[in-house]
Order: sequence, then structure tokens, then C-alpha cells
Amino acid sequence: MILQYGGWASDAYECQVAINRTTNKDKSGSFIKSITERWTITGTLVESSRSQLIQKLRRREAAFLKQGGNLRWKFTDGLVAHELLSGNTYHGTQVVGPVGYPTFEAGELAVQRKWTATVEAEIIIAADLDLLIEGSQEISYSGGGPRYVVLECLNREPQRQLTSPQTPQVIRQSGSLTRRGSFPTPPGPLFPALADPSQRQLTRRETFGSPEKEVTYSYTMVATTPII
Repeated sequence: MILQYGGWASDAYECQVAINRTTNKDKSGSFIKSITERWTITGTLVESSRSQLIQKLRRREAAFLKQGGNLRWKFTDGLVAHELLSGNTYHGTQVVGPVGYPTFEAGELAVQRKWTATVEAEIIIAADLDLLIEGSQEISYSGGGPRYVVLECLNREPQRQLTSPQTPQVIRQSGSLTRRGSFPTPPGPLFPALADPSQRQLTRRETFGSPEKEVTYSYTMVATTPII
């Protein structure tokens, strides 16, 4: 077996690879949004001279300092048994454990050296590439009742005075939607005829390297008579 990471390749039968996968749910916990795949690599490098051994170890250290490389574990005839492609993940493959040397046994650094590295990535689930994954909305009502003012007096306690038997009711509608793939389309105002176009707010937000796109929206509506 041969391990490839980016432009680097191991010697034949140098590496052993353990692959673990865990699922990740959305914030609501209602469905699986991605899979985290982790490759734990254990290598035993054997060389006939110490200088060649050290040179090859340095190449492995340099290779696993780079992020975003494609990982392949294949047979010596080229048939790929497992692969982790950076382009199929949210933020690319990440080296979470650079080359290390956790053990030192007899013969180490004479003709051989054991080393380890760990790479992981969050894999996009292809079936959910264009899917609304989260949304919330809030509607608030304020005003609509009579308006009073309190007047201070010179010779008596403050007096409460009615200035208007009814005030406008202000309805504020706001929310956010997150979609994987394309930007989601927000709902319109709850009461279109009462909406104030000058108060409409719409924000689009996305993170480079992630297929998730978020839209936040806000509408202000004014009613002359209370709705609730």
C-alpha cells in the first residue's frame, strides 16, 4: 500500500492508516449535515543509511505542514482503496496532528524510524448540497393603546393626562434563514399593505470555503388600529 498526501507519496508498505468517521448534526439536532473523517497515520520508515533516513523524515515533516492536500491510500498497482478529497469538504483537509515520533525503540534512527500524523476534514453530504437547514423568525408588536403623559405641578402631586386615545401599533418582523448551496429567499412582510419600505433591511452572509449561506431580514409595519 502507498499513502499519498498532496504531492508527497510514501514508500510502499511504509504506512498503516486508521480511518474514523463521525456524523455532525445541525443546531436543532434534526438531521445530519456533514461527516467528519479522521485519518490516523502510522509510518515505519526504513533506510540503509542514517543520512537518507533523516532526509526522508524531513520530507514527511514538510509534507504534513501543508493544509488542503488530497489524501489517497492505494495499492501498489494504483488502485485507490480510500481517498479524502479536499474539494469535497467544507474547509479543506486539515492536518490536526503534524508528523511526530511518539515512540523510540531499539534500532530507531539507525536504519528505521516510526512516525505518526493525523489529518481530518468535514465532508459535505452530497444529497444536501441545496437544502434549507435552519430558520427562525420573531414578530413583535408595540403601541396601539392610549398615550398618557405625566405633568408636574407646582402645588400638587404630578397629574397623569391623556394626550391621545389611540396610538399607531408598530409591528416588527425579523428572522434569519440558512441554506446549503444557494442563498435562501426570505418571506415577505406579514402585512404587506402596512409595511414601511424605507425600514426594510436584508443582509446576505457567507463564509468563504463553506457552502452555507445565510440571509437575515427585518420589516417594520405600522397599523392605525391595533392588530392584536
